[in-house]
Formats: sequence, structure tokens, C-alpha cells
Amino acid sequence: MMGGKGRVQRQQNCAIGAVASVAFAGRLSAEAIITAQTIYWPAPKGSRSSAQMYTTNTLLPVVSDQVLLEKLESILPKSPFDQAIVISAGRTQVACRLLEMGVGGVTAWYLDQYRASQAAWALQEQPASETLAQSEDGSVAGQQDAAISQASSLAPSGVGFDSNSAAVAGDKLAQADTELERKPADGLLPQLDIVCSTDLPPLVASDAEEVSEPHQNTGKPQLLKDGQAVDDGSFSRYDLAILSTSKSDEVELTRELLQQCILCLNKGGRLVASVDNPRDSWLHDQLRLLFDKVTRTTTSAGCVYVARKTRVLKKVKDFRCWFQFKDEFGNLLKAVSRPGVFSHRRLDPGARQLMRAFDIGPDDRVLDYGCGAGVLAATAATQTQKSVMAVDSNARAVQCTIATAAANGLEHVAAVVNSDGELGLDGEIDVALANPPYFGGNSISKHFVDASRIALRSGGALLVVTKKPSLYREYFDGLMEDVEIFPSGKYYVACARRP
Repeated sequence: MMGGKGRVQRQQNCAIGAVASVAFAGRLSAEAIITAQTIYWPAPKGSRSSAQMYTTNTLLPVVSDQVLLEKLESILPKSPFDQAIVISAGRTQVACRLLEMGVGGVTAWYLDQYRASQAAWALQEQPASETLAQSEDGSVAGQQDAAISQASSLAPSGVGFDSNSAAVAGDKLAQADTELERKPADGLLPQLDIVCSTDLPPLVASDAEEVSEPHQNTGKPQLLKDGQAVDDGSFSRYDLAILSTSKSDEVELTRELLQQCILCLNKGGRLVASVDNPRDSWLHDQLRLLFDKVTRTTTSAGCVYVARKTRVLKKVKDFRCWFQFKDEFGNLLKAVSRPGVFSHRRLDPGARQLMRAFDIGPDDRVLDYGCGAGVLAATAATQTQKSVMAVDSNARAVQCTIATAAANGLEHVAAVVNSDGELGLDGEIDVALANPPYFGGNSISKHFVDASRIALRSGGALLVVTKKPSLYREYFDGLMEDVEIFPSGKYYVACARRP
């Protein structure tokens, strides 16, 4: 085991599973506005005003977006839409195409801050004419790789942290469900908002309606009739919702987003959904459960569905999950999870191996980098009286971590949405824990190490759970000291100290 005051021991345990889901650091301007659960992108300097300049970004559309771009003009009615929302893991090509088609305003929504920052970065790069010329030269694939690394010039600033402020920061973030402020990204495009939040942006009610507290699942206020929350269409905001999905997407997340799209639509509003599977039947079936009529268009790359909201939802499903787990110290802890958060509904076996490896003292300050639902942060908080800072680029992960800490009475846990690793914690942390993902090559894992190392004090311990021990053996060389990598079940735990 390794801890802040530190000894190192070998401990072998059996487990299988995958690891955490925080994306590589994408940077945004320091003026990014973090309003509890929602982050809005303000105008970068020198931004342009023509929607046509952004239709083709330096990054290629994802397949499901490309299917939409090919079919949007033919499947949508000619009458213009006032407000639209686009939900996609890609950039903003679909949102910009809608602006070209005459939509009054578009919100591009992201669950992950890194993806949102990439979208913002792509908007302020080259004009479409330059990008198309480069595409003809066959260099777009290279631009895609470059975009990931160059995104580091666009980041939100971090959040300061000390043992006295952590609980306060957690309290502020815990108010995310009730404190929402809408600020447009004027300057990227006057009619375009890029938003990162736990849920689709809040609905807007007319002044004559009575509004309830935010719904426990969607985080939005609701229309009240006789004290009961209802969905009657008059309370919604958008005329058009576009949901771009992949056949590999998490099923529960897609179902929840479909539900939220309906809640956001005006009565008579349209939902357009795409999937990168020309033989799709699952998404079609889900839509037919929610709409009276669904129109299907098939291409060689996928399917596009169009449906019109003619009736309201009789029941709004809560997709949250509560589960319990016993940590390695005998504590029975509760965790809160939501679709889209890493290891939804269960304790990740890799996280279990990391729990078995760390040794945290009562005065250790702890960083959980890539916190997911907060199971490691909560476990660490049971061992120390000092502050525990949890970080994730996924807005829902931070929301769940705060809920997990609250469910266990752990007031010294704070959490923050961050994708650049600049946390303002330089040299303040005694123990850093990381459970990096495997996608994205090795750059994400290295980013986890780099961000954690900066936060550690001299002699502070970093523990990483992995299935790729050779990566850390090489990367730690010359960067860290007291390096030890030992097997733990079907994983390895890499331990080291900052010099």
C-alpha cells in the first residue's frame, strides 16, 4: 500500500472490469462561466459572424451527424423553427447547418466538458474554404489528431482548494439543481450556445404559469396544475430537438435523453434522431413508444427518424440509481449514479483494486482525478479528516459525486467539472488516486499522471490502477520516484511519489 505518509506493500487481489471515463484535457478561455451545473462558452476574440463559415469544421463529423447533414433539408418542413437544441458527441456541424437553414437560435449541448471545448475550438479555427481545401489534400485525419492536442489552448481555469474551502465548494455545487443561469456564447455565433451541463438546458415557462422546484431527475422546473407537475407542451422551449446517437451508446443514456428531448419540445415540436446503423430497430422501437407517428429514412451509413410531439408524457421516469458497497475498511457506503457516468449502477472492479492499495492517513489531503460517481472519493473521505477533491470532465459525474458524499454525510468532499487539469492545487495534495480510461491511446493516461503530479506536494503519493503496467513503468521514469508496480487481481497498481 502507499499513502501520504507512506509505506509501500504488495497486495494481490482478484478482480475484472474496465476503468474510468474522464476525457483528455481540452482547454477553454479563462472567462468560461461555470454556473453550478451549466457551463457556457463566451465569445473568443476575433470570432466571425457568418454561419456558413462554420458548416465544415477542421474536425470531421461523426457518422450519425453526417447522416443528419445529408438529410436535414429534405426531411424538415420549410417553415423556419424559432429555437432548436442539438445533442451530439460530435462538433457543431449540425447546429451550424440549422442556422444556415434559418433556425432562429440553436443550443449545442454536451455532457462532457472536453467535447464541448473541442466544439468551441473548432468553431474559431479556419474558415470553411480553407478547411475544404485541406480536406481535398487528404490531410483532415491529421487535423483531427492535431485538434485534440491543440485544444489545450482553450481551457477553463481551475478551482482553488484548501482544507477549509472544500466543503464550501461542495455546498455550492450541490445547489446545481436549483441554480441555473443562461448566458449565450455571443461571438462564436450570435445565435449559437455551446453548453455543458448535467441535463438539457432548463425549460422556460410563460409568466402566467406557476413553476415548481426543479424535477429530481431532469433538474428543470416544471409546470404546476393543482400542485402536480405536468408536461402540457406550453412550458417547453424548443421547436426542434436533434439527437445524434451511435449504436455503441449507453442504452439508458439514450432513453433518458429521448425523454428530456420530449420535455423540452413545444407541443407540435419535432424530434429528429439519427443512428449510425442502417439496420437499426432499437431506436425506432424506442421512438414508437413515445410518439404516435415516426417517419424513417435510411442511408448507407445509418437511419434518421422524425417524430412530432402531439401528446404529453404521462410519466417521467427517474433514471438515477442508488447502490451500496462495502469499502476495504468495513464501511457500508451509498453511491448515486446516472446514465452517462462511468460504471453506472455498479462499483468498478478496477476501483476496488485501488481501494485495496491505498493507505490514507487522518491528515492526508486527497485528490480523486476522474471521480465518476465518487466511490473512491467517498472511501478516501472515511479515512481522512482533511479535504478530498474530486475532479471529472463529465458534468453528471460531479453531480453524482456530490450526491454520493452527501448520502454518506461526508461534508469534506468537494467536486468540480474540469478537463484541463489546472486545479490551482499545486503542491497541496498528499495522495492522488487515478483510474484512467484506455481509449485515446496513452495521452489520456499521461494527462491523468501529469495533472495529479502537479497537485501533489513533494513526497506525495500517486496511485493509478491499470491493465497496462508498461506504460507507467516507462512514463514514471525520471518523472516520479519510489516507483513500484504490482499486480492486483487482473489489474496492476502503479505507485510512485513526486520528487
